[in-house]
Amino acid sequence: ASVSKTEGRRFDSCLPCQLFPSHSAAYPDFKTLLSNPAQATLIIISMFRKIATFIHEVKAELRKASWPWDNDPKAKGFQKYKELIDSTLVVLIAMILLAGFVSLFDLIATKVIGLLTNVG
Repeated sequence: ASVSKTEGRRFDSCLPCQLFPSHSAAYPDFKTLLSNPAQATLIIISMFRKIATFIHEVKAELRKASWPWDNDPKAKGFQKYKELIDSTLVVLIAMILLAGFVSLFDLIATKVIGLLTNVG
C-alpha cells in the first residue's frame, strides 16, 4: 500500500534496519564469547570501565551542585536544614494558593455554565 506523503517522491528511509548496528559489531553474540574467553574478558572489563567512568562523572557533577542544607558543622538540628524547610514551605503555600484559585475558577465556571444551560 502506498502512502500519500511518499508517493512519487522517491522517499528513502534514513533509519537503519537494526536498532543498534554498531552494538552488534562491538559486542559479538554469546556463542562467540564462549569460544573466546579472552575476548569476553576484555569486553567485560571495557563495560566495567564505562560504568566506573559514568559513576565518577556523576560524583563530580553532584559535588558541583548547590544542596539546600548548611555545610557548617556548627549548625545542628533544624538550623542545618533552614533553606530546605523554607523552600518546602514556599512550595506548599504556592500549591495551596493554586488549588484555591483553580477551585474558585471551577466553581464560578460551573455556576455560569449552569445558568446558561438552564435559561435555554
